[in-house]
Amino acid sequence: MSNTQNGSGQQQQTGQQQQTGQQQQTGQQQQTGQQQQTGQQQQTGQQQQSFPSAELLFGAIQREYDKEDERASTLDTRVGILTTVTAALLAFIPTYISIPDLKKVKVDNVLNALPYTFYFLFIIITILCLVGSLVYCLRIIGIKTYNRVDLSGFTSPANNAAPTDVVAKALTITYRQNIEHNGKVNDQKVKLYTRGVYCIAAAIISAVVVYIFNIIFK
Repeated sequence: MSNTQNGSGQQQQTGQQQQTGQQQQTGQQQQTGQQQQTGQQQQTGQQQQSFPSAELLFGAIQREYDKEDERASTLDTRVGILTTVTAALLAFIPTYISIPDLKKVKVDNVLNALPYTFYFLFIIITILCLVGSLVYCLRIIGIKTYNRVDLSGFTSPANNAAPTDVVAKALTITYRQNIEHNGKVNDQKVKLYTRGVYCIAAAIISAVVVYIFNIIFK
């Protein structure tokens, strides 16, 4: 009888262990399945992530980029004209300036010396202003270049296979960075160009005064 009871007890223990092992395996499988489902859902969510307004925003920022590009082109054209005018005046002004012979000039007092003093002073002012305008033009020409879109990305297989809205969003970010950089460059060019215009305007006014003095001394 004791042997029979011992055998029954061992069978019950074995059955309980098997049930416990099966339950543990089942729990582990359920946890693994839940983790896999969660990972798949996250991947699916990432794949389904879209940017519906990306194309609209890209179109808007592209127009801003084109405006900044046109602004740069206009500045370059104006700088070329300013440089040409400045160089022409530098070459032309010495041809009509006649320095009076100081040996023949009779200066009895300070009042008689003032016209000649102003005459030479305006000549110096004219030349300095023209040189200053030319320097500003050269600084504009030598200023740092603009940022452009990297053309290698247009032939990338990954970019060509990506959804349209994702590519539009990436281009929008790139265009925004380029606009911010190019805008600062254009602002700096405008400041230098304005100073160059002021210099050449002062040079022209001073040259007119010199021309009037030149007629008087003749």
